[in-house]
Amino acid sequence: MKPQFRRYRMKVLSILSLLFRFSLAASQICRDQSSCNNCLQHSQECVWCNNQNYTGSNCFERNATSDVASCGEQYIVNLISNLTVISNDEDVGSASQLNSSETIVNPEQVYLSTRANQVHRFNVSISIPFNYPLDFYYLMDFSCSMFDDLQTIQDLSPEIINTLESLTSNFKVGFGAFSDKETLPFTHEILEPFCADASIAGVSEHSSFNYIHYQSLTSNRDVFLERIKQLNITSNLDSPESTLEALMQAVVCTEVIGWRPTASHIVLLATDAPYHIAGDGKLTGALLPHDMKCHLSQLPDDTYQYDESLDLDYPSIGQIQHVMLQERIVPIFAIASNRSIEHFKVSHFLLMAC
Repeated sequence: MKPQFRRYRMKVLSILSLLFRFSLAASQICRDQSSCNNCLQHSQECVWCNNQNYTGSNCFERNATSDVASCGEQYIVNLISNLTVISNDEDVGSASQLNSSETIVNPEQVYLSTRANQVHRFNVSISIPFNYPLDFYYLMDFSCSMFDDLQTIQDLSPEIINTLESLTSNFKVGFGAFSDKETLPFTHEILEPFCADASIAGVSEHSSFNYIHYQSLTSNRDVFLERIKQLNITSNLDSPESTLEALMQAVVCTEVIGWRPTASHIVLLATDAPYHIAGDGKLTGALLPHDMKCHLSQLPDDTYQYDESLDLDYPSIGQIQHVMLQERIVPIFAIASNRSIEHFKVSHFLLMAC
């Protein structure tokens, strides 16, 4: 035999040997399973023999014809995966053609019976109507350090309205602001420093407040823009703010805010400061854990102010996530670059609820 043919023969024999050993290994994997449950979950190639008189390994590969014959086909347990997709009867069409308030998902139902570790694929299409209802609430830090952003917010408000109009004609906008608990060591009317930079800039200052809801969700852009022009900043002593406390009220006070049940809910939160966490309120004597309820009282100017600031502690991030999941609120964070890392962690945690 010529040397080159001998080399080819040796390669073919090596490949056949590897394939044989691989086949034995695959077979052995099935035969090592000692229970029906483990057998069927281990691989889709494994079947179980339920014949009590069968003397071999009860778990073997499904193409092992001799084992199947010895067991008896009527005793073979072989779960076959089944995927049933039930599509909508009507044509979904393009999103721009849909005028209803409902998002259409196709298919509506999927029934799947499968073995473990098996991969199944099917397509899902989602069509959102052009005029889908959208509720947009602006929640802003109005502490002293944000005074230079106040004019920016007022200038950008018409642009925000225009952007929303480009997305849907069925939208509403609202607005609220926050600072901190109105007592030492966070705020005090007498001891708190006046916002000097704001005074120089000619920006008037509001008395201390925790959270004020200024404008309920409205489709009247003129009302919203006029309310924005009337806003004033306030002062406090420490750096962290009552961000989570204000966010809690904006989420759970559904009737006051005006959240619509069928609309998408978005809260845009703007701040340049860290936030107080659960436990910080004890420094002010607010010892009661936050109850995740609405506590807004109406003021003479038709705004609403948080009235449990001195009794309830700040809410935890877990509580915020819980209520945002219940009320289907999507948060958007507009954060100063020096605070982006800590708020990114919070936003990532809260978005896990959406």
